[in-house]
Amino acid sequence: MCERAITSAQKHVLPSAHQRIRQMEPLTALGVAGNVLQCVEFVGKLFGNTYKIFTSLEGYSADNAHLKDICEKLLDLSKRLPNSVNFSGPQNYISIFQEAELCQKNCKQILDITTKLRTRVKDRKTSRYWSSFKSALAEVWMTDEIEALRRRITDRGSGMTLLISVATRLVAASMKATSYHCCGRF
Repeated sequence: MCERAITSAQKHVLPSAHQRIRQMEPLTALGVAGNVLQCVEFVGKLFGNTYKIFTSLEGYSADNAHLKDICEKLLDLSKRLPNSVNFSGPQNYISIFQEAELCQKNCKQILDITTKLRTRVKDRKTSRYWSSFKSALAEVWMTDEIEALRRRITDRGSGMTLLISVATRLVAASMKATSYHCCGRF
């Protein structure tokens, strides 16, 4: 009998979770529901990315594999650029080389990040699951850094394209002037 008295007293003092939810203000309840949905969405994306990394042959997510390929190509092109252009040209060439060096630096940073995010465990299935999950979680944590580097590379590429266009126009004008002075008008 004493237990029933305590139990009934506890019921009156401590409301159940259902009663507490009913007592919430509508905006508070909406906020809680939004946070729960956001958490569920995050966990769903995390497990989706884990599965994609687990099933990939390279051990990368598709986005990181694509980014890695682009950065490797840009790195190769920017390394070959000084050998393909006469360095004694106008100031625009020097600016192009500076942009290429900065592009190389950013590409190396992205390649370092993608290398860190790569799943390396290939032998045991359970180890590979866990490694894929850790890689997906690290990718979520590094999203801002990867996006910032991606934007910088895009900006460098646009700058290099503009500088190459200006340098090409200057070379074409120089060749036209040289041919005009040497051979007369065409």
